[in-house]
Amino acid sequence: MAAPPVLWFLLCAQLAAGGGPAVVREISVTGNRRTATAYVRQALEVDVGDRFDGDAAALEQRLLNLRLFKGVRVTPRPDGEGGVALEVDVQERWTLLPIPMFTSSGGETGGGLLLVESNLFGWGKQLMAGGTLSTRGAAGMAGYWDREVAGTRWTADAFAMRQDARRERTDGGGDVVYAYRDARTDLTAAIGRRLTERLAVSAGWFGVWSDASAEDGWAPPARVGPARGPVAAVAYDASDFHLFYERGVTARLRYRHADAALAGGRDLRQADARATWGGANRLGHAWSIAVAAQGVEGDAAVDALRLGGAPGARGFPTGGLWAERAGTAALEYAVPIWRPRWGVATGVALLDAGLVRWRSDTTRYVAPGVGLRVHVADVALPALGLDVAWSTTAPAPMASFVVGFRM
Repeated sequence: MAAPPVLWFLLCAQLAAGGGPAVVREISVTGNRRTATAYVRQALEVDVGDRFDGDAAALEQRLLNLRLFKGVRVTPRPDGEGGVALEVDVQERWTLLPIPMFTSSGGETGGGLLLVESNLFGWGKQLMAGGTLSTRGAAGMAGYWDREVAGTRWTADAFAMRQDARRERTDGGGDVVYAYRDARTDLTAAIGRRLTERLAVSAGWFGVWSDASAEDGWAPPARVGPARGPVAAVAYDASDFHLFYERGVTARLRYRHADAALAGGRDLRQADARATWGGANRLGHAWSIAVAAQGVEGDAAVDALRLGGAPGARGFPTGGLWAERAGTAALEYAVPIWRPRWGVATGVALLDAGLVRWRSDTTRYVAPGVGLRVHVADVALPALGLDVAWSTTAPAPMASFVVGFRM
């Protein structure tokens, strides 16, 4: 949404006459009932006294990237004396969301509820809490993400999860080849700083406590003690949010390290690197390419990466594809098939591929599939949907439910 043409003409004329960008004299914000005015002004990254180069569309996109608004209009009004007033009007999305979940994959059936608030206190802070119950066990989780502590560039993250569930490893045909019972607690807390608008770093501490036991006659895995140590992450977000796709690049690298020699309980090393590139073509269709590389050094069973049911490993039962090293890729091409007033529904063609190693086993696969996404404009939940993929190693297709909420 841009300013009326006559205002653009006046602003351009003023810039030409003044020989440079206009000075921002005033910033007003309207339409925000749940979002703090100070937060909206801060997110613009332009303040009173700064120079304004006339690019209102860039300011609008910065606010849309908060994923809190379904519409933004920034109107610059020249004062004729080298100054300009910025009038910002926003249309808010609903951010307090109960998200029901249902899973049916590889013999597991279950459901749960997540309560998510992505605009806590009106300052874009995110809070999540909820739990799941399935035929394999139960899990509870809670998390808090603050990208601007007290309005600064400092960040804070905290996450806690408790699970008591049956773990199953499946073969290429989907049959269970090993199972055990895992009672696990995983805690992480970190502080960080946004070095630029796009780049952020963080560091903190994590702890993992596992109590594994035998299940259905299978031999139990080795008993392991707790693992505690530092965690560090680097995140880069150069994407712009649009209702049913994101244009640009995002990347994240996280590393956790526990060392028995440094009072870490036991040795455990986990690394996770991910990157996504997306956009849209002239037909209005969206595309994305996501790649991931993951590795773990610890106990092969208790600390295994558990893939399946998520982008990069669709076509496998959820948690059924175990790995100590994994490289995956996911390609998606989305075509809008319905554009009601409340959002967009898209049909998706997808292709996952990967190379996974666990102990001496190597699995190579390609998993084509289709999906359906529903993007609702009025709520801060980018996508709900269903994917069905068929791996080259599996005898039948596998369905997985999609919740596209970003933390």
